[in-house]
Amino acid sequence: MKLQSKDMHLDNAITELNKLIRYFKNYRETGFSKAIVEAKEIAIEMSINPIFPQKRLIERKRRGIEDKDLKSYCHRLEKALKFEERSDIDVEELYTELKLFETLETNEFSNPIDVLKFLKELDYFLNASIAYRILLTIPITVASAEKNFSKLKFVKFYLCSTMTQE
Repeated sequence: MKLQSKDMHLDNAITELNKLIRYFKNYRETGFSKAIVEAKEIAIEMSINPIFPQKRLIERKRRGIEDKDLKSYCHRLEKALKFEERSDIDVEELYTELKLFETLETNEFSNPIDVLKFLKELDYFLNASIAYRILLTIPITVASAEKNFSKLKFVKFYLCSTMTQE
């Protein structure tokens, strides 16, 4: 909220953003492991078995999808990306790339960013690479929409409070 205030100056905003970046870099290096340790301690205190899911192979995630469903998902993605009868991906190529990717002996991936990096290194999974880039931008889009709805509530409250009864 501080960065969104009307009287925020650019130099102060830059300082605040740099602090935020330092915080996240520090959290990435040490914060997550500290949070896991604390969560395990709390679980033990509550007499709960502190078992956390381990990293999964991307192949295991993909293996549960049947071919017809995969093809359907590819078609839905192409339709969502269509603009003036043109799409950013080709359905048949994406389907083939995903089937081929399934057969590769891949390393363990802990998140979609690792998959995207791997796909870019191979340089021949163009459609799958586009799909993963879109996957990685979805949370930003959702957060933006939630912020707009939050602002809409403020406007609605203001309008209701300014109405007078006669």
